[in-house]
Amino acid sequence: MKFSKFVDMALEQNPHNRFAKFNGNVEIIPDELQPFYRTYNPVNVQIEDFGGDVLFCPANELEELQSKYAYLGVQFVFATCNDAPIFFHDGRIYICAHGVRKPEWEELTADVSELLSLLAVKGGTQSNKCIMCSKPKSLNEFSSEHIIPYALGNHTLTIDSVCKDCNSKIGSRIDSLLVNNPLAIMFRETMELQGQSGKIPHLSDLVKHTSDGRAISIDANGIPKFMPLTYKNEDEDGSIMLHVEASTKEEGIVILKKIASRNGVILNDADFETSARFGEITQEQVTGRIDFSLDLNVLFLAAAKIAYEYAYYVLGDTYLSDRTADALRNMIVSYAYGSKEMVVDNSIGQFVMLMPEPIKDLIAKCGTLKINKNTSVIALLLGINEATNSTIVNISILGSPFNFSVKISDKSIPPPYKKDGMTVLVNGDIIFPLE
Repeated sequence: MKFSKFVDMALEQNPHNRFAKFNGNVEIIPDELQPFYRTYNPVNVQIEDFGGDVLFCPANELEELQSKYAYLGVQFVFATCNDAPIFFHDGRIYICAHGVRKPEWEELTADVSELLSLLAVKGGTQSNKCIMCSKPKSLNEFSSEHIIPYALGNHTLTIDSVCKDCNSKIGSRIDSLLVNNPLAIMFRETMELQGQSGKIPHLSDLVKHTSDGRAISIDANGIPKFMPLTYKNEDEDGSIMLHVEASTKEEGIVILKKIASRNGVILNDADFETSARFGEITQEQVTGRIDFSLDLNVLFLAAAKIAYEYAYYVLGDTYLSDRTADALRNMIVSYAYGSKEMVVDNSIGQFVMLMPEPIKDLIAKCGTLKINKNTSVIALLLGINEATNSTIVNISILGSPFNFSVKISDKSIPPPYKKDGMTVLVNGDIIFPLE
């Protein structure tokens, strides 16, 4: 979790919480906590959690705090909850009772980042409910969710309020259809956009048949070849003649040996010299075809998911009670958890439409960008549609066919927002607004 997200939550919960940069000596602070104290020294920070108030210790009082709890023999105390010390020890975060000589340690989280995520999730007004399924979840049941799929060029625009179950279901049922359809693969191949596996997809990976229906495969070098064909003839005397069509003689022999072995017959190389006949291998031009159908409603649902999460990212918990937010969430979750036969009906069209032009003015607002053919640019804008007095999210993945406008509220939601309504990412990283 980014420290800035925790700071945003702390300020939202209590505007009197105060952070400041610290330029003093941080040698006594563990390496894992030093960036936090240098950038966001908790001068006066108190978070409601763990059945009480978590009070963070400012940098200039840390030495005194270590002396107070020296009897515990722990590595580093940096906060308290009703005087119970919260401390860092061997990379993990613990809490224990105060005033007990040998108290039992209760592990809170595996690391500092996870602790701040826990406080951000539990300390916010939404408590620890998933913003998709709305079910209460423990910290270890949440995961980082990419608002726009990673495979389309987003490496940094994430939220931490979607549970692992919903993240997985939405990823496999909705995001995958957006990033793995032929139009997306053409775009990703052109822009050299890797998926989570680190691989760049190729359109040739989708080629499974020739124009006349013959099965083919594509090797690692992108060269197509016919898939082997096997068939057999049985003569009247009971003898069996096996026929194999393969790209090479060696491949044909391997296939014949496997077929024979499955039938209890072991063939040696000498058998092929006496009983096998090989025809000439001729070169043939392989022309492939791609068979696919693209459901526009599914793409619209994927756009609705992006817009819903981005609206939450910009507006915060208050957006979750919006009537349109509830409708979008229900459609997303129903499809993500529905049967494979479930289809997205046309009702999604009342919320989502294709944009005729990408959001070029967004890029202009960010100054001059040097964009070449391999520069990935994503732009999102939450704003008001003056014609309908509603609030929309415009989504533009430049150079791709995926440019959508999504209504996220029937109402006009004017600024100020929790975050800037416009976000631009270049080559995976947020460049606007600057944090």
